Amino acid sequence: MKDKIDPGEVAQAAKYAPYLEVMFGPGYEIIPVLVLTTAHELFDFVQIPGRDAVLPVCSGDMLFNVFDEYIGFLKK
Repeated sequence: MKDKIDPGEVAQAAKYAPYLEVMFGPGYEIIPVLVLTTAHELFDFVQIPGRDAVLPVCSGDMLFNVFDEYIGFLKK
């Protein structure tokens, strides 16, 4: 229920991914994403605090961009 990117929540989303990888096993590729449910028209990659990696952050109406980034279903 937020519309602004909080670095703490970016870090929490990234930290949750290894747990999901253990829970679901090697048959699934886990892609951590932070979805800001009250934001609109937001899609960005944000640096994970303290790491060189980035995490996709989007609003609910732009979630399709995350899927396209990883599976490429939109025509370019």
